[in-house]
Formats: sequence, structure tokens, C-alpha cells
Amino acid sequence: MSLKTFGLFGVGLVITMGCAQRSYRPDDAPRLPSTGSPALVEAQLEGHLGRVRSCLGDGSGLLDVRFAIGTDGRVHGTEVHRNTSGSAEVAACVHRRIASLYFDPAPAVAIERDHRFTFCAQDSTDTCRLGPVVGAIDPVFEAGVRGLEERMKRCQANRDRDGQAILSVELTVGVDGRVSSGWIQRALPAGTPLADCAIAPLLNAPVTEEPLAMPRTVRFTIGLPPLPPPAVAAR
Repeated sequence: MSLKTFGLFGVGLVITMGCAQRSYRPDDAPRLPSTGSPALVEAQLEGHLGRVRSCLGDGSGLLDVRFAIGTDGRVHGTEVHRNTSGSAEVAACVHRRIASLYFDPAPAVAIERDHRFTFCAQDSTDTCRLGPVVGAIDPVFEAGVRGLEERMKRCQANRDRDGQAILSVELTVGVDGRVSSGWIQRALPAGTPLADCAIAPLLNAPVTEEPLAMPRTVRFTIGLPPLPPPAVAAR
């Protein structure tokens, strides 16, 4: 499967594509004075952040990163404050790469930034599982949770084919193996109509045929990319 970036435009959401640029500056290297040009800083940032994709390898996940770009051109205060990939190594890799970036010319004043990276190892028309299913008890149970995605896609086809969203969902699976309740922990962009596809279509849906000793709570984050146009029937 090929790795792709699932991007949403909006507050705090950025497509992180571009070629890698120089990520360090020798102490004796000449550099341009701080210009304060947001366009120059943004152009460098887009290219730099493309390096982060390799941290996930062939996996998928969502990471929120906060950092500041100082007037010395260096990155300060890097913090990975959300990581759905399930890997501490991925978080550490992202932290190192963001912290090692250098901007030349540097901004005239320090800039604080929040960026969201979403990476999928799936085709563009598939739902994107942004990390593992938390709370799955075995592969069969996890496969049942993943099967709920088809219900979400059918809902999306009726609600907003051209829309896209990132949804963090928590579901309760009852002792009969069916979804008994659920709620959305977070939906981006805010107010997306696709949030309606995360709960209602899943209620009473089967997850496992085996009865459970007690209800199970599962959590997952999923990306819904735009659906392809509906097929036109041949005449």
C-alpha cells in the first residue's frame, strides 16, 4: 500500500506535503536577517514538514504538534500533545525532526504554531484508520469494529459525498456483541455534517458473534476522505 497524506483545510489542519529542505545550520554559516515575512516562513515550513512523513513508515496515525519558531531561526518548545499511532517511537521521531528544523531567513518575531499530521497507508477512496482500535480484545473483535466503517461510508454517501472529516469515536459494545451506545470525542472540522455518520448508523450493529462477559468500550480515530463520483449507468 502506498503512504498518503490525508489533509483537511481549516484551523489547525495543514496538508504536509513538499520536498525536504536543509534542517540544520552550522554556527559559522551566513544567514539572512530576520525579515518578518510570513510568506517566506510558511514556504519553508511546508517543505520542512514533509520530512515528518517518514516517521510513520507504512503505518497510519494522527499527530498534533505544537512548536515555536524563534528569531534565531531555530525551533523551540516542541511538544507532541496527541498521537493516535500507538507508537512512542513515532512521537519521538516527529519530536526530533520538528525540533531540528531551521528557518533562514528567520521571522522578525517568534511564531507559535500548531500542526496536525494525518497519514494513511490506504487508497484515497478508503476510510483511513488513524491508529489502532483501543480496547479490542482480539483480531476477530477488531475486524468487527473495522467492519463498521462500511456503514459510515454509506452514511457519507447520503450526507456529503464531497466532504471530508476526522472523527474520534468511542463506542460501547454490549454483552450481545452489538454496539449499544457511543459518542464523538472530537470531530474536525467543527460542525461537519459527517459527524452524524459516526454514531447513529452504528447503533445495534454487530461487532462479534461471540457473547461478551461484560460490555467493552472501544475508541478509534478515522478519516473520511471525499467519495468518488457515483457511477453512471450505461445506456
